[in-house]
Amino acid sequence: MDRKEFLERMPTIDMELADKGVPIHARAFHAFLLLTPTYNGPLLGYGIDRSVFNEYEGPNLLEKTNAWYKAHYGDRFNAPTDRGKVAVLLRQEIYLIRIPLVYGSPEIQILPLVNGLTPQMARSLSKNELDEIQRCFVEGYGLTYEFEDLMSQMDAEARNGSKRKDSPFLSSALRDKDTASDCLEGAVDTNGAVFHSQQLAEKMLKAVMLHTAGLSEEDIRKKYNHRIPDVYKDVASSNTAPTEVDSAIKQIAQYKMDIRYTSDHIPKVEAVEAFWSGLRVGGWCATLLSGHERRI
Repeated sequence: MDRKEFLERMPTIDMELADKGVPIHARAFHAFLLLTPTYNGPLLGYGIDRSVFNEYEGPNLLEKTNAWYKAHYGDRFNAPTDRGKVAVLLRQEIYLIRIPLVYGSPEIQILPLVNGLTPQMARSLSKNELDEIQRCFVEGYGLTYEFEDLMSQMDAEARNGSKRKDSPFLSSALRDKDTASDCLEGAVDTNGAVFHSQQLAEKMLKAVMLHTAGLSEEDIRKKYNHRIPDVYKDVASSNTAPTEVDSAIKQIAQYKMDIRYTSDHIPKVEAVEAFWSGLRVGGWCATLLSGHERRI
């Protein structure tokens, strides 16, 4: 595709999406899929080498599609596009950092992405606290986009007629990922955050087994029940696990399934640690399912 073809096709595609009721802020990605239905490479996030793609190919084409919509619709194109939230503990309080949708390799200002961080509080942060925010954002960004890589890969497979079998473990795990962070915001529910983080890890591991081991959903449930170390052992037997994932398994597996119903409240520091354990296991599993390289 070249510039002439791109500019000729975009008005027709935009009209088609408008007729289907696709909101303006969501049309760029839908338009990309119509422009190049067979593309199955990387698209979003920091670190993609755009120089290996032609000007109107892959992430470069998506960026041009995004720019076309911004030029034509202005502020109407803007909408909340966060891909997730990650936790950071500051002065014994939990804050959530939003992980934004980005195109190309922009310069990201992190502090405005920290929910509830006032200007006065931001000015008072020490260097160690600022470093911790940055560390959490960088790791959280990479882990979040490992899930995004998986979703993009599955969308590409579906468009190419090679849709993989539905995974109840995966769809449920993605809900647990979002719920775990929601539990750490507002009226903080540390026990709920630990439970959903544990469920994220367990279900992502089972999703790998469903996809790679030839086991049925029923087989997996019967074989492992909720024994995370057992399913992790089988996944790791054929996939080298990073040290941080091995540590995360040990941390997250210590809690019983009824943790969200117990009267003993989990301390905030433990809940944040469990949150990261679930996300680290989940991100690793997402790369096993997508075949993409790790982002962290």
